[in-house]
Amino acid sequence: MEFRLLGPMCVSRGNEDLELGRRAQRLVLGVLLLEAGKPVSFARLEDVLWGEFVPPNGRAMLQTHVSRLRRLLDPGRKGRCDCRIVTLGPAYLIETDAETIDVHRFRTAVTRGLASTDLEEKACLLRAALDLWRGPLLAGVIDEDLRHQLGAGLDELRLTAWEALAEADLALGRHRQATATVADLVAKHPTRESLVSSLMLALYRDGRGAEALTVYHDTRTALADRLGTDPGFALQQLYHAILRADPDLVVTGRTKPAERVVPRQLPAATRPFVGRVDEFARLDDAFGVAGRQRASVVVLAGMAGAGKTALALNWAHRRRDSFPDGQFFLNLNGFAGLPATSPADALTQLLGALGVSVADLPKSVDEAGALFRTLVADRRMLVLLDDAASADQVRSLLPGGRACFTLVTSRGSLNGLVALDGARRITVGSLSTRESCVLLSEIAGADRVANEHPATLEITRLCARLPLAVRIAGATLAENGSLSVTGYAAELATDRRLAALQVADDPDAAVRVALDRSYANLRPPARRLHALLGLLPGPDISLPAVAALAGLPQPHAAHRLAQLTDAHLVVSSGADRFAMHDLVRLFAHDRAVTDATRADRDAAAVRVLTWYRDAANAADRVLRPRERPNFESTTHPITPTDEAAALEWLGREEKNLIAAVTFAERDHPGFAWQIAAAMYGWLYRRYSRTGWIEIYRRAADAAVRAGDVAGEALIVGRMAIAYGLLRQVNDAVAACKRAYELRRSLGDRLGTATALLNLAAVHLNDRRPDEAIQVLHEATEEARGVAGNGHFTTMIHSNLAEAYQLTGRPREARQYFQRALEAAGRDTNLRDQAQILIDFAAFSAECDDLRPALDLAERGRHLATATGDEILVAEAREQLGSIRLALSETGPALEHLYAALATYDRLGHRGAADLRDHIKKIHSTARTARDPATTT
Repeated sequence: MEFRLLGPMCVSRGNEDLELGRRAQRLVLGVLLLEAGKPVSFARLEDVLWGEFVPPNGRAMLQTHVSRLRRLLDPGRKGRCDCRIVTLGPAYLIETDAETIDVHRFRTAVTRGLASTDLEEKACLLRAALDLWRGPLLAGVIDEDLRHQLGAGLDELRLTAWEALAEADLALGRHRQATATVADLVAKHPTRESLVSSLMLALYRDGRGAEALTVYHDTRTALADRLGTDPGFALQQLYHAILRADPDLVVTGRTKPAERVVPRQLPAATRPFVGRVDEFARLDDAFGVAGRQRASVVVLAGMAGAGKTALALNWAHRRRDSFPDGQFFLNLNGFAGLPATSPADALTQLLGALGVSVADLPKSVDEAGALFRTLVADRRMLVLLDDAASADQVRSLLPGGRACFTLVTSRGSLNGLVALDGARRITVGSLSTRESCVLLSEIAGADRVANEHPATLEITRLCARLPLAVRIAGATLAENGSLSVTGYAAELATDRRLAALQVADDPDAAVRVALDRSYANLRPPARRLHALLGLLPGPDISLPAVAALAGLPQPHAAHRLAQLTDAHLVVSSGADRFAMHDLVRLFAHDRAVTDATRADRDAAAVRVLTWYRDAANAADRVLRPRERPNFESTTHPITPTDEAAALEWLGREEKNLIAAVTFAERDHPGFAWQIAAAMYGWLYRRYSRTGWIEIYRRAADAAVRAGDVAGEALIVGRMAIAYGLLRQVNDAVAACKRAYELRRSLGDRLGTATALLNLAAVHLNDRRPDEAIQVLHEATEEARGVAGNGHFTTMIHSNLAEAYQLTGRPREARQYFQRALEAAGRDTNLRDQAQILIDFAAFSAECDDLRPALDLAERGRHLATATGDEILVAEAREQLGSIRLALSETGPALEHLYAALATYDRLGHRGAADLRDHIKKIHSTARTARDPATTT
């Protein structure tokens, strides 16, 4: 069989061209052939077919395409075909002789031709290779963007082959043949100066000097129109040599202009390379359309290991033909753990690459910089400065004109270059989960991760999708064949994760080493803050909390945070909020253990836990102003103006507060239960009940560990409410009884009565109203005469109303509802008032007082909305839906019910299933009413 991919795709068996089917099927075959003999992962094939929008049945569709291709390539499925597609874990591999594929024959022939020192052999090999080219890769199957991805460097290799063939023909004295070779190419690529140079020289040697000069003028016009630049130095030299009829031009072999050294210093592009589509687009945008630059300096900034150099090199190789006068690459060693390259040393290297001898080097940095700018002025060159430490290190190395393009990589932000030199900054972050999995698979081998996809995902998560970490993980798996992906994931999940992310025989290939070098470049005060941030349990932190942690005024803390942000050891996650990459957080914690004393660490922990405790307590007091306080705070870090502001702050700090409870429970248990207690108002309104119980279990254990009986009583009593809401009756009763015992031992009458009130609420949730009524009366007697019991008394009335409603005693129920409602405005907050209104509405609807019920429910919804309590708003809307339904207003009823269900589903409310069934019954009833025949 023969496969032709250069041009319209064609597969031949003998003299027969096969019908390849749909575009997607041809594309899958094309990708497999381009990677013949290598496994191509399912993920990569899906990415090629659909990009980010893989359909739900994408894997099945891919398998269908491959199945059809197998039947096409081996119709009898006898396995005797010289080409077959095999499955290797989560990958496909096509087995065929590479010589049957024109792309591989083309690459081989060009490589041999370029390497040959025999001019005749070189020309013969290059012509044979170029004869294989029938058009663009997979013409009619893929677009230009995908062609750049799949056939990276193929077009450039073809043009390089034409250039080398023209040079060989010129060296062999075949001037007319060289003219024929490149004339059409110059017409298609009028700004590719190496081709123009060959055509001009061929024309001149063929006695057509005037035409050679015309070609130069046409090229100069094209460069000005398309790129806004003049011809490069080498082409200008050739033009002037033709004008003066330089005798060296007629000598067979290399011409004088070709002797000029053109720097080609780019190291090999990092492979494999995945993702970075957005960063490539932003680089292309900065470089401009057809080289019309929007910026002449671009900084790729990011944390250690983010893949800045890999991105820079891959982009530079892709754009190499845009810089015909040369490409510089200079490692400035800004964070390499070595002495940084000084501007003087850097300029010595740059000038040496331009042919300036050591004897001719200027004496000062300023003079050397001026000479460099002179030599590269108006030349289209790329200057890639890798691993810069500061703007000052880079500034002397910047070309002066717009023709050159400078690309700088740095772990710092290089704000000076942006502010003073017009540089554009592109921040390089982590890969996506999908990209990380593809990169790991490419390095470790698709067969290694075949049946361990969950472990693959876990490894990329533990590597925080940092390219360096993922590459090291892939290399470790590739090196250790006996190590399973699952086993390695388990190793990374331990506290030795940073130690595991290193290559044994390469000390530089380690995440810890990379971060150590960034840390070493910080000033001591910034190092101290970075280490202390490693102690934090939550995902991010606000500026005021950072100031508390470090024991600094906020302006000082902000200044040190700016240094950490500039070094990409901390990232801004919002207005005055900051976060750390997971691996950086682990590193910072290790530095805190190493660099700070235990006393310093404990003092920092106490400061930040105090801040979280007192801030949360301040927010909770706004939510529950008429209830007993959790405890007396020593400070008031925040002052929310209303319930909405308090809820917003608690929602923003939710994960940090929960993490603080876990962090504090062992060494600072008093803070653990107090922070949990201060979250009560928010937990009741916003958080899942099961999550609430988990937090409070930890808090209760912490209170016991702290020896704080009052704290345990407070937490256990509130935990009973969560159990009751989940209808875990036995646990709720046990918690109430424990809270009752603890409160009684403390002589706390109002607390004891509150424990009884909570027990009554549990009985009500369990539909045992008689027991609830008995306990409520006991609670009333317990609290009689106790000062400050207004909120408690209101709750007693509300619960008695509900209990009498359940016993079928509507007169008593209505009386207690009215008492509760009258007292609520005086002794409770808006949330409690809303709850009483909603319960009263349900009772009124049950008594067929639908219009009063509707009014009560609307008032309850209005107050619930004002409090920001989403669950209570949903309960109000459910009640409104039921009342509207009773009024035969089905449309408005369903609107309320669906809104309530959406909230229940999102927050995991226990009533979601019952409400969903209720809605289904409404629809079923409506259908039956429309079509009575369905009931027969």
